[in-house]
Amino acid sequence: MGSEYSFTYKISCELIVVSQNFPPDVISEKINIRPSRAFSKGETFQSPKSGTVGKRIQNLWAVKSKTIITEDVNISSHINYFRDILENKIEIIHDLKSDSKNEITFWIWIETNGVGTSFDIPEIDLMFINRISNRLQVSIVGN
Repeated sequence: MGSEYSFTYKISCELIVVSQNFPPDVISEKINIRPSRAFSKGETFQSPKSGTVGKRIQNLWAVKSKTIITEDVNISSHINYFRDILENKIEIIHDLKSDSKNEITFWIWIETNGVGTSFDIPEIDLMFINRISNRLQVSIVGN
């Protein structure tokens, strides 16, 4: 008898606003949400890997869902988190999204010990993602 091996998935999602015009504090004020991470255009940074020093060329404001570890590739709880915190801010996000100097990305991040994984996003969730972002990024990383 062979042993059964279960795959695990470490999943989080992030809404990222990149802007040429609005620094993170202005975006926080507009949306009334504190970011999980942020930086301002012109700030100096140093790469932890290469040591390269540079200046930020844009502003970034991002809010992230809680990372979960599960045996099921399902992002609905993450979508629901963003729906809960953003549903009454759709007009504000639409204004940010409409400005050509802003880009709003919805990023799905999945780490797995499995190979060849897939997941579905129902139409209602796709419609919501489209309402809050103008770009979808999906990263699936095997570890």
